[in-house]
Amino acid sequence: MAKKLLPKRFESGSDHTDSAPSRTSDSGQVAATTATLQRRIGETMAETPPKTVTIAKRRFELRADRVERALRQALPEPITSHYVVICKRRYPPKQAISLVTGLDRADFTTHQARRILTGLGFPAGRRSGHANPKAPGSSRGRRTPAVRSRPSAETLEPFIGQWVATKDTDVLVAAPDPRTVVGWLAEHRQQADSMFRVPSDELQASGAAPW
Repeated sequence: MAKKLLPKRFESGSDHTDSAPSRTSDSGQVAATTATLQRRIGETMAETPPKTVTIAKRRFELRADRVERALRQALPEPITSHYVVICKRRYPPKQAISLVTGLDRADFTTHQARRILTGLGFPAGRRSGHANPKAPGSSRGRRTPAVRSRPSAETLEPFIGQWVATKDTDVLVAAPDPRTVVGWLAEHRQQADSMFRVPSDELQASGAAPW
């Protein structure tokens, strides 16, 4: 008896339903690979180029993003003169370089540390002394209440939602909780004019919303 021929579309291996999952699987793999490549490219672009520096006769490759990661969990020490701004905080240059490289602070100078950090793109400054002017009439024996300077809204903006200790127009330290702020003041023997939590909006500032 002659073998009955089946239509071509029903022959083994030619069924369109069986081949569809293969194409779908291939498309999924391509999409996953593309996403992975895009993520890696994004991470590479986010990284800043390394800069080779020599400190205490040792060579280091430093990057701005690595410096930020190294200092993210470190509270700044008191600023006596020079400082650099990292993650919206003012750090003594020698503290920053010591934490990043692991070197002893006696191995380099403040100016060397500041030069390296500004070369990585971090802004730097110098703290100015605050002189309290004599109140009018004080020479006559009359006492006039001293008017204390306070940090501006622009100075406090980076610390929204955090507890801060301030002195004159400077923020001495900022931390998520008041206990850490008090501990920092005690450790570094600093005396603040005030300590408070920087409100996140006008409602908190006015007391109309809970903190």
